[in-house]
Amino acid sequence: MVHRKQWDVDMNNTQFWHHENWLSDASTWIEQQLRLRNVEPKSPVEKVSGWALGQILRQSTNRGVYYFKATALLPLFSNEAQLCLLLAKLYPEVVPTVVAADIQRQLMLTESFGVAFCENESLSTWAEAFFAFSQLQVNTINNIESLKEHGCLYRPIEKLPLQLTDVFACDAIKAMLPRHIKSDANVIISAVHQAVEALQIFELPESLVHGDLHIENIARKHNSFMFFDWSDACISHPFIDGTYIYRMAKSKEKDKIVNAYLAPWHDFLPIERLTCAWQTAEIVCYAHQAVSYASMFTCIPEQGKVDLQMAFEHAFQRLHQKALSC
Repeated sequence: MVHRKQWDVDMNNTQFWHHENWLSDASTWIEQQLRLRNVEPKSPVEKVSGWALGQILRQSTNRGVYYFKATALLPLFSNEAQLCLLLAKLYPEVVPTVVAADIQRQLMLTESFGVAFCENESLSTWAEAFFAFSQLQVNTINNIESLKEHGCLYRPIEKLPLQLTDVFACDAIKAMLPRHIKSDANVIISAVHQAVEALQIFELPESLVHGDLHIENIARKHNSFMFFDWSDACISHPFIDGTYIYRMAKSKEKDKIVNAYLAPWHDFLPIERLTCAWQTAEIVCYAHQAVSYASMFTCIPEQGKVDLQMAFEHAFQRLHQKALSC
């Protein structure tokens, strides 16, 4: 459960990359892990990307490319390194191979996992990829307890109304929200509460949720889709991962993506009931994402807040708009 005190956690000095010699330390750790496996680095590490939520490095070796990731220590982030160790063992065909991990510092080293898709990838690829991900979700149902034991947070949807109440009570968050959204806080919370109750009636099982599932967090390796960037992962209602699909403009292509995503769930409900559950889940998805952004926003440095500002605002705007239309 999220409590108000979590919105005030100061984590500015706890991140691995906030230490002066972090890049040198990362390079040393990478080299040590590779040499333990008889792999030789060929050149200095290269920085791929980095911001308040994580850092990614690339290491060329005599056996190909490896990737290093340091994930932010945040209240609503799973322990990505620990979780990915398990996921890579359980589902090696769709999750990158983890070569080494430092669970305490949330560092991991993975083998190259193909080329990530771009934002403008064809919607037919979206349909194939989301079908594959939905199959993965169904496969995780029997491993829920193991996933929880290996660093994956449990975020049941019934907690969302209380979490939103805490969000709207937080002065730091209220200061960042437009007046019209703050004034409709009770409307938003009530709409989410009603949707959660309605969604629970369908009794779909909880599963692994990626938390930030979009085409740029998916790669193709050989004939498989590889899913990466699991920092937002949790155990929750499976349709939480539909956020990016809901935001697409109406089209026949979007319908195909939705149908592909729902197909692996046909054993649990008939298609008419699944479709109804899917429609009910939209505002629940937006609420989940808004809570996530609120938690991040109060825990990262000022520059990180600048980088996150637009996403934070859009998350609450979507939630607000959907609440008013319910």
